[in-house]
Amino acid sequence: VYFHGQGGPKEATPANHLPWIKHLVSRGSVVIYPRYEMAFEADPMPFIVNGVREATKQVDVKGLPVLSLGYSRGGAIAS
Repeated sequence: VYFHGQGGPKEATPANHLPWIKHLVSRGSVVIYPRYEMAFEADPMPFIVNGVREATKQVDVKGLPVLSLGYSRGGAIAS
C-alpha cells in the first residue's frame, strides 16, 4: 500500500510517483494507492480503508505479504 504525501489534487493521484510504482509492478508487486486526502482537515483513515477495500475487490491478494510505504505525510501514515 503506497500512501501519497500532502500536496493537493495532483499528489492524490499516482502521477508524481509513477516511476517507482512502475518499478514495483515490474517486479511483481501489486501496488494500491488509496486517495485519502480528499478533504484537508478530514481524518484520512476512512478514505484509506475504503480505498484498500475497493482495490482488494479487484485483485486477489489472499496470502500475499503486505507492505506499507509512503511519501512525506504518507510515510508517517505508513509507519
